[in-house]
Amino acid sequence: MANVNQNRGPWCVICGSEMNRPNHRFQFLADKEDGYTALPFNGEVLPGFEPVCGENCLEKAQSRWVSTRSDT
Repeated sequence: MANVNQNRGPWCVICGSEMNRPNHRFQFLADKEDGYTALPFNGEVLPGFEPVCGENCLEKAQSRWVSTRSDT
C-alpha cells in the first residue's frame, strides 16, 4: 500500500508544519566550520540543507546555530 503522505511535505524542522504555502519558505545549512547559509526553498531540499516554513522559523534556526557555536 502506498504511503498517503508521499506527495506531501516537506515539513519545517523547527515547528513541524507542512511547507505548503507558496511564499516565505527557506532552507538552511548550519555548519560550525563553514557558517550559516539560508536559501529560498524552490520545491526540493538541497543535500545537507533543512527546510523551514518561514522567517520566524528561519530566525529560530539561526539562533540555535549561534547558541551551539563553540568559538563564542
